[in-house]
Amino acid sequence: DMPFREDIEKIEEYEKAMTSRNTSIFHIEATTFSLYLCMIAATGVRLAAKVMNNAGFRLDKHDGISPYTTKQTLMMYVSIFVKLAKDTHDKKFNDESNFSLLGAFRGVAAVGHILLQDAVENANNAAYSYSFAREADDAWCDFEQKMYSLEERFRAVSKSNKAYEVG
Repeated sequence: DMPFREDIEKIEEYEKAMTSRNTSIFHIEATTFSLYLCMIAATGVRLAAKVMNNAGFRLDKHDGISPYTTKQTLMMYVSIFVKLAKDTHDKKFNDESNFSLLGAFRGVAAVGHILLQDAVENANNAAYSYSFAREADDAWCDFEQKMYSLEERFRAVSKSNKAYEVG
């Protein structure tokens, strides 16, 4: 059974409702963008589900972070994704929503990173663990830099109110 299935289904309901609206030709781009945002929110929930599933594969579940704590933490981010899909459906998505979306992705990634660190620390092969931990830390730093850059771009766009291509 996939974690957060109900949340994904809720987002899909919002998508279905938006596609069934009688949209004029002048609002097609807005509807397309709204559907895209729902797809991104659903992707965030699926990512959280994968992190939750992977948390269950840890060898020693008595040490480190409990599955309950992991699920509760991820639920916080999943609820943000669902709320953003609802806001998109209700045409209430705004600049602040962008930062919430990025923050939720950052949070899910952080939980995954912490679980990875926990698993590596409990691995039996010290040399392999060190090498893998180093690669994971480098990837995390790269991720953090890219997220910061993306947030700065969103801030610049929200201040200028100009169209901006995020690339």
